[in-house]
Amino acid sequence: MANYNPDTSGLKQPKWINTPTRAIRVPDVFADELLAIAHRLDQGDVIEKPANSNGNHQAVGELLSDQSRQQIIDILLAATKMKAGNGGAIKLEIAKVLTLLGVDVKLTQKGSR
Repeated sequence: MANYNPDTSGLKQPKWINTPTRAIRVPDVFADELLAIAHRLDQGDVIEKPANSNGNHQAVGELLSDQSRQQIIDILLAATKMKAGNGGAIKLEIAKVLTLLGVDVKLTQKGSR
């Protein structure tokens, strides 16, 4: 027979929306902050990625237009067909790509280190 008036006073709501859960081991110094981040993610909050080496919050590939991306691919494909010892031609092609990616490139002259 069904109990139509169950006593639910001792029952708690689960702390996590996303289940199942599992226990993990993390350094104690990070535990509270990681738990807070996990709870925010569980609630559906979007947590911004930390800035990367190019100073923004997006991967380099996400910043490039399709035209720039294709230009980089074309340069790199052409560089793979160059012969080694071609007077630094491959380095110049790599420098072009890095420049397209917003990296300031200073090439050294042959013989200087």
